[in-house]
Amino acid sequence: DRVISFHSGLSDGERIKAWRRCRQGGANVVVGTRSAIFLPMPQLGLIVLDEEHDSSYKQESPMPCYHARDVARIRMELEGARLLFGSATPSLENWLLSQQDNAAMGLLELRDRIAARPLPPVHVVDMRQELASGHRRLLSRPLLDRLMQLPERQEQAVVLVPRRGYSTFLSCRSCGEVVMCPHCDVSLTVHRNSRGDSWLRCHWCDHRQEISDRCGHCGSTAFKPFGAGTQRVMDTLEQELEGVRLLRFDRDTTRGRDGHQRLLQQFAAGEADVLVGTQMLAKGMDLPSVTLAAVLAADGQLHRPDVRAAEESLQLMLQLAGRAGRGERPGEVLVQTYSPDHRVIRHLIDGRYGRFLEEEASVRQGAGLVPYSRACILRLAGPAAS
Repeated sequence: DRVISFHSGLSDGERIKAWRRCRQGGANVVVGTRSAIFLPMPQLGLIVLDEEHDSSYKQESPMPCYHARDVARIRMELEGARLLFGSATPSLENWLLSQQDNAAMGLLELRDRIAARPLPPVHVVDMRQELASGHRRLLSRPLLDRLMQLPERQEQAVVLVPRRGYSTFLSCRSCGEVVMCPHCDVSLTVHRNSRGDSWLRCHWCDHRQEISDRCGHCGSTAFKPFGAGTQRVMDTLEQELEGVRLLRFDRDTTRGRDGHQRLLQQFAAGEADVLVGTQMLAKGMDLPSVTLAAVLAADGQLHRPDVRAAEESLQLMLQLAGRAGRGERPGEVLVQTYSPDHRVIRHLIDGRYGRFLEEEASVRQGAGLVPYSRACILRLAGPAAS
């Protein structure tokens, strides 16, 4: 009775009631989402941010925006509380703070997985080789074979697909080359207007250029925008995986009260063989029958025009890998990509996340990027572009 929850699913009346209980000292523990950091606690002693690397701790809209991680630090200092961050894949900012001499933040590492189970091995499918051998389908042959075996083995799988709304970029299916901005070292994004015209644009410096029909690296004509929505992927999987039961897990299918819990209960009860979804799949699910975690299109993560693309990609894929092999049966991870030599893929295979953070810090520092500088986004909105 001294534990309360606080989240956006509550009605306005329930939220006010929870706020008053906290203010009056009627709760010892509050479990909540981002906005719970503002709840009044007369004798605040401990703040815990689980999965502290998660980008959802930062509010993007409406204004004023805030990051719950920063607010937690301020409350800790103002109220003399302790602050505990938890993550298997810490953010670069917090990791750097823990590495400083006389650091105010300590780093505690749990080196063994639950019940001393081994980490699942990672297998990478080079989609360039799949294309070269004449296989042009969304699912590679290794992934297709493995998914088709699930019903017979009475096992389950989770399949990560690109998030809806991700910007598309231009890549070569033959050599894996991605068209990059000549000034910013991020991928150029494909833009289209209502007339059907297309062009490439950098979201950082606004560099623009025409779209070529051939790869500038190898000359291949297998050169087109990369990106597919969740629904399109789901339709393709249903056609290619006959006899395999699929369940879709994203914002569209988890709407409503207890939507997430309802779908996860269905999957845990064995009502589907494969759970297909966006990054929500990687968030702390414990499903003992899952023996396979698959990334359908790693390139959609790796080549986002974002300074944190590499860090967030590896965090997401390592968290997804942790969903496999949590029960008695061993797990495995299968990643489809046109960039098998990418440093994120390399560290996904070796599991050395600390080593990746060292490399990422060096790259950011050399380029003067966050967290070695401060960045500001200016958003202009209007009824028309003019």
